[in-house]
Amino acid sequence: MIRNVTATKTPGADFDAIVIGGGFGGLYAVHKLRNDQGLHVKAYEPERKVVERYQ
Repeated sequence: MIRNVTATKTPGADFDAIVIGGGFGGLYAVHKLRNDQGLHVKAYEPERKVVERYQ
């Protein structure tokens, strides 16, 4: 299900969205939030190699 969400950026916030997990679903979520919604996203994953590539 694809749904457009109105991006509401909070003044003073470091990130608009935080994604926990850098597996396929997490990276896809980061991609969609950044590219389709224009949000500033932070991803967290225990394996640093995965997350460093997408920040």
